[in-house]
Amino acid sequence: MLPDFVDWWLAWAFYPIIYVASDGSIPVLANLLNLVSLVVLAPLIEEILFRGYLLHRLAQKWGLWVGVVVSSALFGAVHPDTLAAAVTGFGLALLYLKTRTLWAPILAHALYNLLVWFWELHGVVVQGADYHESYGIEQLRQDWWVGAVALIVLVLIVDRLMRQRAPLGPFALPGDVRPSGMDDQRS
Repeated sequence: MLPDFVDWWLAWAFYPIIYVASDGSIPVLANLLNLVSLVVLAPLIEEILFRGYLLHRLAQKWGLWVGVVVSSALFGAVHPDTLAAAVTGFGLALLYLKTRTLWAPILAHALYNLLVWFWELHGVVVQGADYHESYGIEQLRQDWWVGAVALIVLVLIVDRLMRQRAPLGPFALPGDVRPSGMDDQRS
């Protein structure tokens, strides 16, 4: 709808994930540090903050679904691809509620970021150092589905792995479900 805005937003928001030196080489150490940051630190810190802390606090104050939506929106707000990140945050929150462990969204987030890193590396290797600069609205229109499919596949894989635990019951925040027969009974 607003192609000029989208072009500006793409140029501003999507910084290169793979560092390419001025001579066209791809420095291994710099890119490995970026990989660790993207695949280990970011998922760990962001999931603890947005699902482990904010979701719980917001759900306590305003209810579970308000907590899910608001924490997902805040997750989106701190990412350059705001809408996609908010939708991803919503999916990660559902995965957290379903599995009742932060490890599931941490793992899904890490796998998603790893896929993005390799996608970017592939682009740089195939198209060269100017790969990032050629990304515009037309490329966005062609590529948007890749992230959606990747997220769905990763969430399904992580959910499948996590189902090997005991039955999880209905959506609830971990620690909110009391064993049956224990609901406010007094002696």
